[in-house]
Order: sequence, then structure tokens, then C-alpha cells
Amino acid sequence: MYCKYCGKPVPEGAVYCLSCGKYLNGSEPNENDSSSFGFALLGFLFPLIGLILYFVYDDKRPKRAKSVGKGALVGVITRIVISIVIAVAAFFFSFSVFNAVATGEVSDIPIIGSVIDEMIEELDDDGSDKCEINVGKFSTVERSGYDATTLELTVRNITDEPYSYGITVDAYDADGTRIGTEYVVVENLEPGQTAKAAAFEDINSTQVEAFENARFEVSAIHAFCEY
Repeated sequence: MYCKYCGKPVPEGAVYCLSCGKYLNGSEPNENDSSSFGFALLGFLFPLIGLILYFVYDDKRPKRAKSVGKGALVGVITRIVISIVIAVAAFFFSFSVFNAVATGEVSDIPIIGSVIDEMIEELDDDGSDKCEINVGKFSTVERSGYDATTLELTVRNITDEPYSYGITVDAYDADGTRIGTEYVVVENLEPGQTAKAAAFEDINSTQVEAFENARFEVSAIHAFCEY
């Protein structure tokens, strides 16, 4: 079947020509049929509803059907593009997080890094004015039938508030090379209270001699107020 106006092929039973828009077989256009921005917007926002309306109006109001159909098509394409962009962004963000965690550079991750920085700022990086620490001598002690090692620390709260402390202790050999680092936590010390703590417990037997002749140094103190 061909259009009598433009000569282009048209489907059997078609009411109008898809090429020139002329109505066939004496059909008259619906006076209420016109392109509709509202229907196009409806199809864009709700593509499934737009598709249903397209088939409902296709024969009776083809111009309106065309509007809602175009809106639905643009809506579907837009959602596909947005989904692809989000997926690509999520992939690269996840990759950057994984890479930063693997390399230990977590603070370089946008958003996460800023959150970590804020958390660090809330900590007291220098708690040396909130406690006194006496580093004892590294020794070997007997525990349940075997020899173990220990470096005794004595920690005293010199503030008027209860504090917990995170203490980093480094061990250096005679050449000044660091041979070990230990992080010790002392919890809930009341004002003026003293507590014992231990570092470098259960050192490998091959390193005991080096630790016996080592120099120990408190390199960092984090103070956490318990209020």
C-alpha cells in the first residue's frame, strides 16, 4: 500500500501516512489532535506510562501519540545515560578507594579523607602534658613455664580529669636504627592515678639480645578525655 499524496509505502490499515502525515481513505483528522508538551513531559518523566498512552492514542490522535512517544523515548535514553555516568563514577571512586587502602593513603580519598582528617583533629595528638610516663627496663619474665619478654611502663594521669592514653614506644639499636614499634593503651585513669602497662611482649628469641641493648623512646602520646 502506498500513500496517494507522497507515494511512500504505508502499512496496511494505516489511518495516515507516516511520511507526510496526510490522512488516507478519506479519514479526517481529529479536531482535538495536536502536539502536546504536557504529554511529552509526562512521557519523559514516566516512560512506561508514555508508552501505554502512545498505543492508546496512536490511531485516534496520532500527533498527541507522537508527542508522548517522543517524550518517553527521550526519557528512556536520558535514564540510560545517567545510569552509565553513575556506574562509571562509582567504578572509578571504588577503584580509588581500593587503591588508597592498598597503599595506605586513605587520607587522599575525597570525602573519606576529609572525614578522617576531622576525626584526627578531634584527637589530642600531643598528650605529653596530660600524663607522666616512666619507661622501665626491658626484661625476660617467666610465664606459665616459658620465658617471655616485657618492657614495663608506668603511666600517671597528671590532669584533673579522667583520661585514657594511647602510647607509641619505639626501640632503637646502638646505631640508631629502629628495630621495633609498639602501641600501648592505658584506659580510664582517674586524676592522679597510676597504672602499669607492658610493651614488646613475647619478642622473638632471635631479637631478644638486640632488645636487651636497645634504647626505648616514647614517640607519641594520644590523650582521650573520658568525659
